[in-house]
Amino acid sequence: MFSQPEGKSHLLPYQPDSVGALVNQFVTLLASTITESVNHAAQNILSELKQKQHENINEVADGFLTREETAKLLKCSYPTLWRYQQDGTLPFHRVGRSILFNKKDVINATKVTLKKKGAKG
Repeated sequence: MFSQPEGKSHLLPYQPDSVGALVNQFVTLLASTITESVNHAAQNILSELKQKQHENINEVADGFLTREETAKLLKCSYPTLWRYQQDGTLPFHRVGRSILFNKKDVINATKVTLKKKGAKG
């Protein structure tokens, strides 16, 4: 068959110890790189989630009112507040069994109601 002249081999001689060491180094380097990347990505995701959670908590705390808070703000009774809900004067959000009012919606509803009363009088 075909034979190569001596000393002109294109392939490196097989050395099991050096190949095994190279593969071991490669696998170790690859594993550490993947671990670092996954840890970095997880930290980024957790920090984004924490930031969004704080934003949502602040939004609910600042932007929404309970029935009691809304009644105090409008200086009206619960039956009057219920009537405003039923006739669509005051938009509300039902969360489970709780009813919440958006603070901006309450303020806008009072502005609209005041304009209507002022126009009639």
